Amino acid sequence: MATDGAGEDSWVKEGLRKLEEGSQAVARAIQLNDGVSLPGVPEAKAREGLVVLRSALDWLEDTAHFDEAHKVLDDAGHQVRTTFGCNYAFYPDKGYLQECPVALAHLRVGFSVGCIVRESECSVCHEDPEDCDHISGQAYDGEVCIRIVKKADLFEVSMVDRPSQPDARITSLPVPQADLEQAILTGGYGSPASCDRCLYSCTGMTEFNLDGAESGS
Repeated sequence: MATDGAGEDSWVKEGLRKLEEGSQAVARAIQLNDGVSLPGVPEAKAREGLVVLRSALDWLEDTAHFDEAHKVLDDAGHQVRTTFGCNYAFYPDKGYLQECPVALAHLRVGFSVGCIVRESECSVCHEDPEDCDHISGQAYDGEVCIRIVKKADLFEVSMVDRPSQPDARITSLPVPQADLEQAILTGGYGSPASCDRCLYSCTGMTEFNLDGAESGS
């Protein structure tokens, strides 16, 4: 993520805000689960918190707060797994997919699009960015300004190690056969398959170089 000056400060503040929001969401959900009988509600809230924590990690990439965000995300994933249990997603036409934000966050790769922008607007004032005074990447009343593309001619989508939009990330991946073989499919193919990743110590991030080669960290 390439930012500088006030823009960088705004991105860090947004990442830290997300880190706090996600942490509180998971903690409240677990407390709610322990104290109130609301089937499904605490778990849904906890998983929403994990999505926010993944976003926080992405916004804080290449900053002094990244390791902290990594630890918070892993700890929250462990809490959610031990409290609610976790299964791989299953779709009849796709099979088993890994959609967990904790697991996917450890794959440090994202997307960058090549396009000709025909119409866009400022996220703060909703005017054409050419006609307003807001600067992309800076915060205004707690909101980080971004350029919202409304119409564009798309000509490529590339995988990159550091996407300019922090949340432009992979949201699902096929589950490797080796992982499925370790899961217990009590009802055969299509039955719930438990994901136990967050029960074990983190083995680190998987980084992608610009040439697409994987490397552990």
